[in-house]
Amino acid sequence: MTRFTRYAAGIALAAASAFAHAQQWPTKQVRFIMPMPPGTAPDIIARLVSERLSKEWGNQALTDNRPGANGAIGMQAAAKAPADGYTFVFAPAFAFTTVPLTMKNVGYDVERDFTLVARVGGTPMLIAAHAKFAPSTLSEVVQAAREQPGKINFANPQYGSLPYLTIEMLNQLAGTRFYNVAFGGTIPAMTSTINGDTALVVDGITPLLPHVKSGKLKAIAITSPEVLPGLESIPLAKDVVPGLNVMGWFGIAAPKATPAAIVQRMNQEVNKALAEPALVARLRELGVYPMPGTVEDFAKFVGEEQRRFAKVVKEAKIEPQ
Repeated sequence: MTRFTRYAAGIALAAASAFAHAQQWPTKQVRFIMPMPPGTAPDIIARLVSERLSKEWGNQALTDNRPGANGAIGMQAAAKAPADGYTFVFAPAFAFTTVPLTMKNVGYDVERDFTLVARVGGTPMLIAAHAKFAPSTLSEVVQAAREQPGKINFANPQYGSLPYLTIEMLNQLAGTRFYNVAFGGTIPAMTSTINGDTALVVDGITPLLPHVKSGKLKAIAITSPEVLPGLESIPLAKDVVPGLNVMGWFGIAAPKATPAAIVQRMNQEVNKALAEPALVARLRELGVYPMPGTVEDFAKFVGEEQRRFAKVVKEAKIEPQ
């Protein structure tokens, strides 16, 4: 046997071993680090998915909350976790895209520290207004903002978050100057607009839609690329402000050196879960739309999102805090 033949045989044996290991995986509990507090939309969605995987694997999935610093604490913990295929992070879009752009000393680098595994689902941003705010359409809101630059305030849940940058994107695309008011979470931002202290609020549709249905807020527009089932009555923002297309989404990543075969296997397991009618129905109730795809699809998508929001941050002259 020549040296080359021995080398090729070794490579083939290693590949076969990795494949066999992935086929047997998981043989113990899989941990999903959740960088947001219990009861938040990302946490609820992570638990729904992990419960479905647990049912498939036999009680082998756990959601481990590590909140703090707008998701950075949990992302740091995941980056430092053993790359053995038994620790993943289940995180919202901003942990992969906007937080590294807007936070000083974030403590992790998505490209350096993680292997992207699967995109789970997406939810559009909902632009909503105080019930008695005079404008009722996005066209009217934009016109009012142009007539009163810097005077109309727009609540969002966190400095540098996806909703925060959605407002900045709206300003850039529509030529407006809304006063961007960052709160310390979804509930205070939403409550401020319900009470009329702020005119408008933008956030994921999951927390805002019940208050639209109750009449405490009125829907102005959603930022999805197309009309979504169940949301046909809410106008698309992009029809008034071309390019205003922002989806909040949730994805799974692994520590960088996690075996590729296990990464592929997890991707397949998540896609299989997202095809389950019961899970799809529950996600849809929460305003989340499944977004299955390959590992490669997810990596390409995250790269595009990072570049898009880097441009928004640069044009808005947003300084990391």
